[in-house]
Amino acid sequence: MKFIKFLLRIMGTWFLGIAVVFLIRDIILSQNLGAISFLSFSQTWNDLHSSSWLAISNFLSNLSWPNTLNDISLFIISLPAWVVLGVLGTIMLFVGRKKSGNNTIEIN
Repeated sequence: MKFIKFLLRIMGTWFLGIAVVFLIRDIILSQNLGAISFLSFSQTWNDLHSSSWLAISNFLSNLSWPNTLNDISLFIISLPAWVVLGVLGTIMLFVGRKKSGNNTIEIN
């Protein structure tokens, strides 16, 4: 269990770091365009590795999910990449956090 929590903390930290990089990239892109612009998670994934994005998009379209899950997956891939990775990294850090043994306040 300790090793899984350790892995979650490491992966969460990496995801947050990558989210910051994507946020900085979107800020620089917005400055170059002269307007606020964020690339979606799907567009970022397609730019980085188009063949894997094509495989995942085909996989998601062939699933017989209920319409609600289909709408949720479409909503998630339409968000900016830094939001998706930031939320995922934060959840991983929260789940993998160490519980402190001493939760008392000491007053002198």
